[in-house]
Amino acid sequence: MEPQVGTEHIRVRADCSIRNQSTDYTDFIQFRNPQSAIRNQFACRFRSIAVSITPMENIAHGRIPCLLSLLVIGLALGGCDQLPAHPPRTVSQYAQHRRSGSQEYTPHTIALHNTDRVLNDSLSASERIESLRVLEHVDTVDEQICPNLATVLTSQSAPAPVRQAVLAFLAERDMPGLAEYVSEMLPRVGDVRLRATLLEWLRKHPSRASLAPIVKLWAAEKPISDENEARYRLLVERISGKRWSEALLEGLNKKSFFARGSAIEILASRLGPARLRRRVSAMKPQTQAVRVLKYFSDHFGYVPGTRRELLASVMLYRRGVSHLTPAERIANQWQNKYDYCFNIRHYHLLSRLAADPLRKSLSRMQMIIEISGGIARRRRAGPVMPAGAKGGQRRIFRRGRLVNFDSQTDGLMIADLWNLMLIGEMLDRGRFRSALKITADQDRADTDSRRGGLIKYDQGKAEALLYRPEAKQGDDQYLPTRRMLNDAIDCLCYFVGHFSKDIVNTSRIGPGEKELAFAAKYNVCGVVFTTIAGGRMNATYFTPEGIVIDLGEFRE
Repeated sequence: MEPQVGTEHIRVRADCSIRNQSTDYTDFIQFRNPQSAIRNQFACRFRSIAVSITPMENIAHGRIPCLLSLLVIGLALGGCDQLPAHPPRTVSQYAQHRRSGSQEYTPHTIALHNTDRVLNDSLSASERIESLRVLEHVDTVDEQICPNLATVLTSQSAPAPVRQAVLAFLAERDMPGLAEYVSEMLPRVGDVRLRATLLEWLRKHPSRASLAPIVKLWAAEKPISDENEARYRLLVERISGKRWSEALLEGLNKKSFFARGSAIEILASRLGPARLRRRVSAMKPQTQAVRVLKYFSDHFGYVPGTRRELLASVMLYRRGVSHLTPAERIANQWQNKYDYCFNIRHYHLLSRLAADPLRKSLSRMQMIIEISGGIARRRRAGPVMPAGAKGGQRRIFRRGRLVNFDSQTDGLMIADLWNLMLIGEMLDRGRFRSALKITADQDRADTDSRRGGLIKYDQGKAEALLYRPEAKQGDDQYLPTRRMLNDAIDCLCYFVGHFSKDIVNTSRIGPGEKELAFAAKYNVCGVVFTTIAGGRMNATYFTPEGIVIDLGEFRE
């Protein structure tokens, strides 16, 4: 409407009506006066208005000034807030809109506007997610909004954070048909709240396609609360229609199930080795994984407890049973004599001992005496300690761990004793010490990486083999290559050098938390070589279980 005031008039437009499909959402007052320089816009919080003001030239005749007229209008209207020239796009704008009492934009209009923004690939991820947050606050989100948002889940151009936020939004509103997207995203979700939202959606909408992702997530949650443990068991049972343990064993025996490593970790940690062996032995193998499990259970009394152990077992089984039989014979002898428990990391030692008849006849007591003597000579600690003599040598702690051999013999397996004896012999060879000195010098010259590798039992003796690091990320850690990790399945142990500086404080000698964690994760024993003051070198052995043994010192 445009009321006339002589030759002057103003046009007041205050409808941002969606009914008229207006693309200009701004309510404004536009002053049209060829003789006036006044141009302004106000975002008002009231309905359409019509006002008249006095032309500028009438000020000279003593009439009410234009500016005063505007002030009067503003006071009459109760004031105007500076609202944005569009529907709210952020949570703060939406809160301001609600406080103003404005009727300009209905909840439906706000929802449509922000849905368009979430779908808009030209906007940044943060802008799209912020509009999604607005939708969370809108009172009514109709049936059309959620299906439109779901198109983001299939969009290759949508950033991962946007897809994740949209999936959470839809799952919270219990939208059906999300199983594929939940299954794909669930293993990658780090946010605890989002993970709980997706798991709750799966509880309401069980799908067999979600079984593997749930099992992976279950195995990865360490430590796990009693509440989440019960939640995972219930989810697996609802999806499979069977007891959780039966469902996981059945999954191991299906080619379409791709969470075998996670399943074996869950089963081994919940059922225990003996019970799991009985369950596996009763199965009829339909997959290679179950054939491998059944073979090692029946022949070695062993079932892998981690995905890494399962991988190693499968790789060694592929070489053929004829390669495993000699190792099986020695393992069974040790089981009868020393109450030995086989682990797949011992296969390398067992298979080489089977081909070395002069070695395998040594008794446990003979090995303890020889190892203790070698350590004593390297420490220059005087005469050899009698085997098993407690208190004959003071207890030594480094990094909070007991490290002297004579105090830990009862807790060492026969396989560890063999490792210690073979590595000790290697340390005493002049050729090895010369090679290690060259390696240490090269490491000190290279400040971008650390040296490491594997120790293998070859032709009757232990040999150290260097493996280049995967990447150069400083001189304080060794990053193994994929090839080294694969080769570590068939070795005595891995090694790493602490060569960057000579250690004066001997309490810092030996493996750090990273090396101990690596040993546990990859089920491999290790040796740390450390340069210490006075031109000497220390060697320290450690196991995945956290046992640490100081092997003594020697000149570089």
